[in-house]
Amino acid sequence: MLDSDKLFSGSIPENYDRYMVPLIFARYAADLARRAVSLSPTTVLEIAAGTGAVPRALAPKLPSGARYVVTDLNQAMLDYAASQQPPDDRISWRQADAMALPFDDATFDKSAEALENPDHVDISIHNYRWRLSLAEGEAKYDGLEKQLAAFPTITVPTITLEGDANGAPHPDPSAYVKRFSGKYEHRLITGGVGHNLPQEAPSAFAKAIVDVDRF
Repeated sequence: MLDSDKLFSGSIPENYDRYMVPLIFARYAADLARRAVSLSPTTVLEIAAGTGAVPRALAPKLPSGARYVVTDLNQAMLDYAASQQPPDDRISWRQADAMALPFDDATFDKSAEALENPDHVDISIHNYRWRLSLAEGEAKYDGLEKQLAAFPTITVPTITLEGDANGAPHPDPSAYVKRFSGKYEHRLITGGVGHNLPQEAPSAFAKAIVDVDRF
């Protein structure tokens, strides 16, 4: 392997951005930008920015007073990312190893305050263990779980929604359409929307609620 290949230098950043980003990363960058903006951040640290797919999607959505620090291990990739971004005083481009970021403990301690939730880890791990049948769920809901496990026919009027950039595992709508015996409609929500529709497409979500009430 050439040294330039190891360093992602020369023509590699441009080709990476031209071919790899549209094929693999673009829709995830759009999805991530929407999720980040929904949290109303004023300071953002990005790790492994590559050729800047996320900065191009996220920076235009951040408030004027935001601070956006964009890092990548490879300087050539970072330089290319910066070259594709309009001049923006909110953005700092910094070459950095994700395992040894150039920030002091005080900076990280301040950022970590946002993660102060004593139950977060336990609840998250238990949820995944429950999904894999490695942990018991809440006993009072066992009866409902059994009913749902039988996949009963849904008789009430229903509108199902799917984002066009849903990266989570999900069946095709044709696989479950017959489970609805009442009036039914499926809507594909476009524009790079993921699987959290109430947050990512609130207008479409609210419209579906209003519309199904009129079925």
